[in-house]
Order: sequence, then C-alpha cells, then structure tokens
Amino acid sequence: MLDKLLKQYYDVRGHRTVGNILRDPMECVTVDGVRLFTPHRQVLAAGHGLFLPGEAKSNPSHAYAWINGDFTRIVFSKDPPANKQVFKVKTVIEKALNKKQDVKKKRNTHPKL
Repeated sequence: MLDKLLKQYYDVRGHRTVGNILRDPMECVTVDGVRLFTPHRQVLAAGHGLFLPGEAKSNPSHAYAWINGDFTRIVFSKDPPANKQVFKVKTVIEKALNKKQDVKKKRNTHPKL
C-alpha cells in the first residue's frame, strides 16, 4: 500500500506532482517556500500566471508563479511570464487567508494554581 501511495502521489525524486499540488484539499500548500492557498492554485490550474505581492516584497525572485508548458512544475520568477495572462488574488482575500494561517494556538490551557 505504501508503494502504491508513493507511485500515485509522488514522482521518482519524491516530489509531489503539479496535478496533485493543485488538487490538494488542504487550504494552504507550500511550494518552494511559498504558501499557495486555494485561490492561488485555482489561478495556476486555469493556466494563468499569478502575481504574489507578499513574495515580491520578501522574496522578489518568487514574485510571479505559473505552470510550465508541459505541466511538470510550478515556475517562480521575478519577471512575469511572457505568454500568459497574469492575475492577482484580491488584497482583501490575501490578507484574510494570511491572517487565518497566522492565528496562534494557546499551548498551555491548564489553570494556574
């Protein structure tokens, strides 16, 4: 069963395939250090380029993302793709998604004595 899992969801190098990343039911998936939420993955799955304003500030080499021509990897770059329409997830949605991820959980719930 483990062998089937590895062959179905991972390529020979142990990396997840682009299709599996895009279809992942998790709200947030990290690829190359970049958090891609469901709206981001929907834009990429539609074949468009994606502008990531948060990455443009903190990591300019990952400001844009798109899927390469043979659908084998997600490409990150400081420059927009030449042959794709580029979209940006609305700032309000972006902030809400990041805020939801950054909520800290209380670790110690025992009453003080």
